[in-house]
Amino acid sequence: MELDIRTLYLIYSITCVANLWVISYLWVSNRTKFDGIGFWVSDFLLQLLSMVLILSRGYIPDLFSIGIANVFSATGILLSLIGLQKFFQEKIKVWQNLVPLVVYSLFVFWSIGSQITVSQRGFAYSIISLIFFVQTVYLLKKKNLSTKGNGSRPVFWISLGFLGINVCRVIYYLNGGLNNSLDYLKSGNLEALFVVGYNLLFVLLTFSLVLLINKRLIIKVEKQEEKFFKVFHASPHAIILTRKEDGKLTEVNSGFEKLSGFSTEEIIGKTTLELELWGDPEHRSAYLKTMLKEGRVKNQECIFYRKGKIPFTAAISSDFIELDGEEMVLSTIEDMTDLNRLVEELKISTQELSRLNATKDKFFSIIAHDLRNPISQITALTELMHDDMARKDYSEAEQLAELIHTSSERAMGLLSNLLEWSRLQTGRIAFNPAPNLLNESVKSCLELHEELIKKKNIQLKTNIPENLQAHYDRNMVETVIRNLVSNAIKFVNPGGIIQINAWKEDNTVYVTIKDNGIGIPANKQVNLFSIEGNYSTRGTLNEEGTGLGLVLCREFIERHEGKITLQSEPGKGSEFTFTLPVNS
Repeated sequence: MELDIRTLYLIYSITCVANLWVISYLWVSNRTKFDGIGFWVSDFLLQLLSMVLILSRGYIPDLFSIGIANVFSATGILLSLIGLQKFFQEKIKVWQNLVPLVVYSLFVFWSIGSQITVSQRGFAYSIISLIFFVQTVYLLKKKNLSTKGNGSRPVFWISLGFLGINVCRVIYYLNGGLNNSLDYLKSGNLEALFVVGYNLLFVLLTFSLVLLINKRLIIKVEKQEEKFFKVFHASPHAIILTRKEDGKLTEVNSGFEKLSGFSTEEIIGKTTLELELWGDPEHRSAYLKTMLKEGRVKNQECIFYRKGKIPFTAAISSDFIELDGEEMVLSTIEDMTDLNRLVEELKISTQELSRLNATKDKFFSIIAHDLRNPISQITALTELMHDDMARKDYSEAEQLAELIHTSSERAMGLLSNLLEWSRLQTGRIAFNPAPNLLNESVKSCLELHEELIKKKNIQLKTNIPENLQAHYDRNMVETVIRNLVSNAIKFVNPGGIIQINAWKEDNTVYVTIKDNGIGIPANKQVNLFSIEGNYSTRGTLNEEGTGLGLVLCREFIERHEGKITLQSEPGKGSEFTFTLPVNS
């Protein structure tokens, strides 16, 4: 029995009307959410028109029933491909596909009235279909692999089915299918089976596109909800979700738990009245009135109660939102206590800024005085040397040169400390703590003072275990050691003693630098490590200091989260102690 292709196309047309209705509904519902659906509607419409024209074959001119029908069908497949490209936001290659479509269309119109067989026309249609479906399958395969669970898999398999059926048709035609028949509607049972296959695949394609859009809608909603709840729970502000219908709380974040004192288990499923959150009924009435009238509340100050009936003032803001199809009230509550705290902190910051400005003024006052003295001395001494040289009197040249050298060293020391201090204050000094052997750092610093130690005949005693290790920035800590040793040398009498000891207790290393020098008066010890103190006095051989060394020592040690202390008594010497961490 031979299947009637005209009947099959009638059934195909009916199913196509249903498919067109479904896809048009999807387009109307989702045209603002996704691109490309309108091209699918155009494809389905052109396929329906093509089938109607084929059904009319023998009743209308061949120009329409053959030419336009075939061109409509091929154009529809291309529009479907473009729709998928737009839907997945891929680059659209229109021109490279228009060329084969135009060539195919010219061939179809030329074939009308010519002795072109159904096999030849079918072969051409299958080739143009293959060109478009190969691109469709490639696009869907790429999307199916790159994005797991994006809903493209069913469309991929259906498109692969269309590709397969066209490959079968090409093979069939190449092997002499239909022979020299000129009437497509009498093409035989195999061609009828191809039509049935197209019909089934077209129905399945419709459902697969529905699944694709639904899947993407679900993903979109899930992403929006995920984003909403991430922001909801990550916010430091107190946020609550309340059902509009009955006022029950459905979700709260940790900020609200902290603010109210209630746990999530105590809150969920209850109303704000049941929790007795409102401290003033009039505030609640004003809040509800504004919500009902304007649909939102912005920063309304109210009295609330924490758990235990502890009152506090807060600002509440609310909006109506829709979540999972249910109307909810999203509210944020900001504790005004925090604002008051910030105001207080601002006052403290202002006071600190004033203190820092005073420190800066004091600092520059020190620099203007202490830096001017050695430079003035250098200027005066060089003038004396110049006059002596002019008179060719060289008797005091050596003494003047030594004085110039001493003044230059003091100026350089002051400038060096000034540079280190300013870099530290502006955050431009590098801080690179690492494990270091303390014994090596002390030896390195003592080498710089060998000449002075010999000059004053000082006895130097060190007691530092060779394997004692601490975690510190070597440049900073060696600057501290150099300054403390330099001070000890300066204030110890000739023939005096300097002791350097270090040991470990728990996770802390202690370092002491002790001398039996002239000591420091108690009234000078109070601000010794601050720039306001600016304690500087001459040493036992009239050595001068910079007044900034101990300030640097304190700041460098505090950078290591350590402490520096002093024990001193006039006439009995001084002992400086600082701490360093053993580990980072």
